[in-house]
Amino acid sequence: MRLSALFEEFTQYLKVERGASHRSIDTYRRYFGYFQNFAKDQIGGSVLIAHFTSVLCRSYQYFMASKDLQPGSMRVRLAVLRSFGKWAV
Repeated sequence: MRLSALFEEFTQYLKVERGASHRSIDTYRRYFGYFQNFAKDQIGGSVLIAHFTSVLCRSYQYFMASKDLQPGSMRVRLAVLRSFGKWAV
């Protein structure tokens, strides 16, 4: 299964069970999209659930740091991945 398909299930959970606003869900999608693009570049193709590992997330963190993102921006982007990961488990 593609990671993006699982993420769409997660956004439905946010909407229905958590009562997240459209803006919040859009923010989650945007930040997940940044991760998805990074992962596609690293993997060289479709990103599957099996690719969503702590190693890939850590690589993403270092990648963001190399781009001089503000610590707050990095924290929010990683928080999206953390929430998604907790839900997926």
